[in-house]
Amino acid sequence: MDPINDIHDKMEKFMSAHPGYDRSRLQDWMNLFWFVWCTPGDKMDKVKAFLKLAVSKRIRIKYREVYGKKSDEE
Repeated sequence: MDPINDIHDKMEKFMSAHPGYDRSRLQDWMNLFWFVWCTPGDKMDKVKAFLKLAVSKRIRIKYREVYGKKSDEE
């Protein structure tokens, strides 16, 4: 049980370090934690690996979807 408790403790500290996270996107935060936990190397190596993944993913984000007016219904 010690390895499981160790991961849980680190995950709890990770989430406490990011108190403003959107709970509806919890799976994304868990994916980020797992990436940080499993990626070898120091912090800078992990940042480089994450940025390389983020930049290589081809998606289209429309300006209106991010910065457009929100309707009252949302």
